[in-house]
Amino acid sequence: SEPAAKQAIVTDELNQFMAYDLPEVQQDFIYEQHNIDSISLSIDGITCAACAWLIEHKLKQQSGIANIQVNSVTARALISCDKSQLKLSDILHQISAIGYQAAPYIVDQQEQLAKQASKKFLLRLGLAGLATMQVMMFAFALYAGFFTDLETEYRDYFRWVSMMFAAPVVFYSAQPFYFSALRSLLLGKVNMDMSVSIAILSAYIASCIATYHGNGEVYFESVSMFTFFLLLGRLFEQQAKQKATVSFNNLHKLVPLTATKLNADGQ
Repeated sequence: SEPAAKQAIVTDELNQFMAYDLPEVQQDFIYEQHNIDSISLSIDGITCAACAWLIEHKLKQQSGIANIQVNSVTARALISCDKSQLKLSDILHQISAIGYQAAPYIVDQQEQLAKQASKKFLLRLGLAGLATMQVMMFAFALYAGFFTDLETEYRDYFRWVSMMFAAPVVFYSAQPFYFSALRSLLLGKVNMDMSVSIAILSAYIASCIATYHGNGEVYFESVSMFTFFLLLGRLFEQQAKQKATVSFNNLHKLVPLTATKLNADGQ
């Protein structure tokens, strides 16, 4: 009958989730602190913020839940609970009951390194953006002075200040391009970052020489803006790679948690 079939499905789900209550299994993904367990779950079926709210609202009603945060972008949930009051299998079953499939998520080393690199990259991008805005302000003054005969002392002042603001962009923000070009040279190859590095350094050095001698054209704003937009493009590329990594790691829950061993006495 239909009720019997439904009961069989529920029983199968409970038996599957109960495997996550084994201590030898939990040691890979549960972190205990002050008698509170922290669990990271990967959840299938989350499409919007309303889905995240529904899961949070459902689980907050369970006794033993200390805190829960559901991220609709990464399709993950971070749960803090008291395992003496609530088992992990109960949590997974409650999520399954409202139409979502969840399983413990284990962060791999590659994703951790990617997150650390992303923080450093955002710092380089932010510095390049701030410096570019400042340099562009002085560049507009220099461009305006070209048509209104700006006095030499003011022109030189704007150039020296522009050089100082552009220096962090060239020597810090643009470092990923230099390291990439250097690695390619050590491997006996030439990549696109080689031409980018040459363009940035040559334009900056030529502008510094023109500033020192007080004649010639300077391109500090071009160097800063060029570096900023290149870093912005790399940021989009990096985010796409991280999203692919997250999606791949979320698929780890498809790997069976337990297996049946066949021996001489049976299963």
